[in-house]
Amino acid sequence: MDFEYIKEIITSQQFLALTIVLFTLILFRFVADFIMHQAKKVMASSGFNCSEQIIDSFKTPLYFALIITGLYASTLMLVLPPEVSIFFDKLIKSLITITVFWALYNALSPCAFIFDNVSKAVGAKLSSDLKIFFITISKLILLFIGVMATLQIWGINVAAFIGGLGLVGIAVALAAQDTLKNLFGTVTIFFDNTFVKGDTIKMKDIEGKVELIGIRTTTIKDNELGYVIIPNSTIINEPIINYSRRAFRVVEWKICVQSATTYKKLDEIINEMTKWVEDSPLVEQDKKVAKNYILLNSFKDGMIEIECHFYSKSPDKIEYLRLKDAAMRAFKQMFEAHDISIIPPTYV
Repeated sequence: MDFEYIKEIITSQQFLALTIVLFTLILFRFVADFIMHQAKKVMASSGFNCSEQIIDSFKTPLYFALIITGLYASTLMLVLPPEVSIFFDKLIKSLITITVFWALYNALSPCAFIFDNVSKAVGAKLSSDLKIFFITISKLILLFIGVMATLQIWGINVAAFIGGLGLVGIAVALAAQDTLKNLFGTVTIFFDNTFVKGDTIKMKDIEGKVELIGIRTTTIKDNELGYVIIPNSTIINEPIINYSRRAFRVVEWKICVQSATTYKKLDEIINEMTKWVEDSPLVEQDKKVAKNYILLNSFKDGMIEIECHFYSKSPDKIEYLRLKDAAMRAFKQMFEAHDISIIPPTYV
């Protein structure tokens, strides 16, 4: 009789545990959606920035959390052996820990506005690339802490584990010096504000638009629509021209003619060239920012050197080349009209 009674209790406990699991699997989406809907209403009424995106980032972890809650409640209904009970207890705690860090991990990107508030507080400007870099580093740190917390639940000595990682880390660091150099190069690019995504830069023989600043490399889309990937450690050790930081480009030419050319011809040609520069819609005419001039510069090896110096309206390379093309054609016609020969080489 007692045996039958115990069997009946066990059977009812199993049935109740199974019922809880089934109800959880059926209702967890409805409960989670209700919770999120109410949370959005509360956050919206408080006027909190990015509230909807932050709450949405918790959606999947919340689903998982409700399922874990149902599983935990079902285990409470069962009489389990001590070792099995301990195992399930650690498993549930691990799943809860993973869910918490998962939710925080998802919320980091929508919370990027916090970096803007911090930068305003310290009076610094934070680029979008730098925010992405900080978020990526924060996610890696959060991931590491989550793994350590989970290992601690299972009784693994985290301090000894980290110490062991330290020895391994030294070996890895020696083998990955270039990677570390590139990482420090990334930090330097961000903090020195060398360039940002979308800038047009030139380095050695490479010129193009910055498409991506990664943790290890920077991707540049060159003028032939190809993608050039450069290690960040290389970038910080090379001179860089950032064309996007200036409003225009300068055209500098030294044109040499025969020293026997008469003063009248020289005066006429310089006046015509100067007028062309002053009238050209491709040339920047604001005298506060652009010092345009065409002047005699020097006598040199039986030649007279005319120095041309004027600015394009745009830093864009195509517009700059259009200006040079138009100027070269116009100046060539002027020299031919005055029967003045240009002595090679012409320095451009």
